[in-house]
Amino acid sequence: MDVSQFGEQRIIDTLIADAQPLQLNGATCDTYYARLHGRRVFIKRLKEKYRLDPRYLAALEKEFKLGYRLEHKALPRYISFEQDAIVMDFVEGVTLTQFIKENPEYFSLKKNIDKFMMQLLEGVKYLHHNSILHLDLKPENVMISHIGNDVHIIDLGFCYSDAFNDTIGYTHSFAAPEQEGKSQVKVGTYTDIFAIGKILEYILTRQKRKRYLNIARKCQNENPQQRPEIETLLSLFSATWQWKKGVWIACILVAILVVVGIFVFANKPHIENEIEPKQSITETKQEINHQSVTVEDSPKINNIPDKTTVPQQTSSKSTIKDSQSSPQPTYKYPAPDYPYQSAQSTLEVKRDWYRELRPIYDKMLAQYMATDSMLWFNSDFQKCAYQLIENQKTTINKKHSTISTDDIYNDGMHVYTMIIWMHEGLPVEISGYKRPPRPDLTKYAIEQIALFEKH
Repeated sequence: MDVSQFGEQRIIDTLIADAQPLQLNGATCDTYYARLHGRRVFIKRLKEKYRLDPRYLAALEKEFKLGYRLEHKALPRYISFEQDAIVMDFVEGVTLTQFIKENPEYFSLKKNIDKFMMQLLEGVKYLHHNSILHLDLKPENVMISHIGNDVHIIDLGFCYSDAFNDTIGYTHSFAAPEQEGKSQVKVGTYTDIFAIGKILEYILTRQKRKRYLNIARKCQNENPQQRPEIETLLSLFSATWQWKKGVWIACILVAILVVVGIFVFANKPHIENEIEPKQSITETKQEINHQSVTVEDSPKINNIPDKTTVPQQTSSKSTIKDSQSSPQPTYKYPAPDYPYQSAQSTLEVKRDWYRELRPIYDKMLAQYMATDSMLWFNSDFQKCAYQLIENQKTTINKKHSTISTDDIYNDGMHVYTMIIWMHEGLPVEISGYKRPPRPDLTKYAIEQIALFEKH
């Protein structure tokens, strides 16, 4: 969304003229706080010495084009871009570095460490699912909000994606070996895992907790393949909360059982009053055995066949089962099949993914349009594509034996992204997409898909 396209070429200069400089300036950009139509915004502008450098101008444009399509609570929303500046939502908070200086004992509590790491990992996971590597995760690029102490990940200037695979820098103290050329392995999702381990180690400077330090060391393994995946890390940090929750639930249940036991024992009648004649027990059994509902004179409901008597329990279950319905259609993709010839190039991998994902897209689109359910299409196709890519990346990796599993995964996400961008270019009544169209992204997607469809 280049503001110059809307006749507001001078909006950045106007905003900066009335803006308040912030102390969040980085090595390449100055930052400002301003108001746009009463809304608080954050302005990031290249320093004067970099404003004519095409590398930094391209990096800033790349950050906006990638950030504009992202929507996650751990990421600020990008609003507009003009030449050498970006306007985005203002995050009311401070960097992680400043936060620790102001709250040195905050991370002395395990629950605060778990909360911070869970939110950071969820944000990075969302980037990875959108085929984006941050590649510059560090305390200065992690902000903590004043309200709730929530995590916000900022600065996508050095990020990497299939569409923008050039990056011009990194921060040495938080960079993985493969970023510094110490390894022949390409950057991947494991590169951000290394930086996450560094950040975990950073917040533990005052707290020597063995369990967390062990996790941080595993994340910083020199071998990228030995670093834990992000799902594994999420389970490690959520396990603490689950264990505590289970202990509390067990304690509450024990307490309830003790109270009930005391109440029953205190009110227990004499033994002789408890004994009932055998005849009454027999009568009770007979009453239970003869409980039924007669439906001879009733109309048929839910296609129940005519019978003299129907047990009450069976009738109830049938009614409940038949009454359950969902307006949202479901789609189960077929078992994958790979009849194609073996290939080694990235393009061939992407073509294989396209042959798997495109039929699913076409079938789901037809089904959802027929049932007037386009409101659910994007999220359902996303879940279906994610699951297929996650489940089948190993199978495709066996076929393309010289390509790593992470590259296989990233190629699948790239193909999925191209299909979505193509989908956003369709009319609203077909795509159900309400945000302003992005002709540049749609054009790029169509060009990529044309390559996938070539044999």
